[in-house]
Amino acid sequence: MLWTLLSALLVSGIRLFTVYRLRGLKRQLAVNKPKLEKMHVDTAKHQAEVKSVKLEETHLQSRLNHIKDIVHNMEVNLRKPLKSDEKNERAQILETEEAL
Repeated sequence: MLWTLLSALLVSGIRLFTVYRLRGLKRQLAVNKPKLEKMHVDTAKHQAEVKSVKLEETHLQSRLNHIKDIVHNMEVNLRKPLKSDEKNERAQILETEEAL
């Protein structure tokens, strides 16, 4: 009989403690929920911005690579041996480039 009474008191005490703890957690959730929702919205906005920036970076990188290819092709074409009348023009262009 004594053990039954002690067990019942223990269970009741644990239940009471759990109820008070749950109330505290619910209060904390009520306080922090608007902050969490705002952070969720901000995170979504920032992720969209990051995605946009990465897309722009990819676009600019491809443009840069394209321009590098064009410059390389122009340099190769300038250094090719040509007919004598075109050599003078190219020599002038190369001298101007080296002066810069």
